[in-house]
Amino acid sequence: MPRVRIVSEGGIGFGTRVLLEDGTEVPGVTAVALGPITPDAVTTAEISLAFVGLDVAAHPLLSLESLREAAAHHGLRLEPARAARSCE
Repeated sequence: MPRVRIVSEGGIGFGTRVLLEDGTEVPGVTAVALGPITPDAVTTAEISLAFVGLDVAAHPLLSLESLREAAAHHGLRLEPARAARSCE
């Protein structure tokens, strides 16, 4: 999974940069909010961007329960996948 680096000089928000693995800076970053940083846990970052075009590839880390809750929030429910049927 590709990683990004969030670099803050001097411990303040001004000048904070978001870098891709190859060192390229992500353009248009307007805000970065970090989730709790705890031992042996995934840390999340919400990165706000201001630009017109967007093509996002994401790797969501959802449990089955959180997926059910998200579906219920939108008035939906999860259904078990049915076995694929042949088109022959």
